[in-house]
Amino acid sequence: LGALGADQLNAWRPAYVRKAGSNPVARQGAIRTANDHLRAARSLFARKWLSRLQIRLPDPLPFAGFQLESPRPARYQSTIDATALFRDARQELAPKAPGAYLAFLLALGAGLRKAEIDGLEWRHINFGRAAILVEPTEFRGLKSEESAAEVQIDPAMAEELRQFMSKEGEPRFVIESPLPTRPGIDRQYYRAQPVFQRLYAWLRAKGIKNRCPLHTLRKEFGSLINEKYGLFAAMTALRHSHIAITSTFYVDNKRRIALPMADYLKASESSPRPEGRSH
Repeated sequence: LGALGADQLNAWRPAYVRKAGSNPVARQGAIRTANDHLRAARSLFARKWLSRLQIRLPDPLPFAGFQLESPRPARYQSTIDATALFRDARQELAPKAPGAYLAFLLALGAGLRKAEIDGLEWRHINFGRAAILVEPTEFRGLKSEESAAEVQIDPAMAEELRQFMSKEGEPRFVIESPLPTRPGIDRQYYRAQPVFQRLYAWLRAKGIKNRCPLHTLRKEFGSLINEKYGLFAAMTALRHSHIAITSTFYVDNKRRIALPMADYLKASESSPRPEGRSH
């Protein structure tokens, strides 16, 4: 650890980025990846953890004086026709893969995260209020304190979800899966992973080829809320801690912002041209 100083770290980062070549897009991705690695390693030496480390640390601490580079944010750009995608999902997924269809609805219709969908129980859906309660349970925690909330959904979506609920109140989870629950597990585990894989294959066949297609649906949800109700509403619906997160990474502006040139061009056509000027 004593050899892990700012000079070594500052030398490693550009060497890592150079491997991406001269492609600007690849270089930006390499900068973000390098920052992710460095940020994760630096967090081990944050003040709140130092008292828990049972080793003698060097002075200065690793990462002292080291600054992360700020790459251009990977802003979300929508390529989804949500109306067509909802229609196709209802026609193709609902009859043959109801679990994948429910996961699709919860991601694009309510903006839920993968882990939230995985652990969602039927008791968390209030059909009368048309709302989904996102809270920690014995099977999963939440990403942050801001993640806990009552997520409002459209009454039509609430009724769509109700169609898949067993009258006997079983099973417990909204997404059925052959895999068991593992409460208390100390690593990332998705009980409904087979269902998610089925949905991923369907989404990629529809042209959504991102590395995390389910998270892309969440971003599209935020963009649709932003289009209809504005950025603050999108932040609230996505349950972000700060509006900068929403505006920088998660929403695409679906409203056209352009000068209405047709009005100006039509006005210029109707106005008389100055004499002596050629056409």
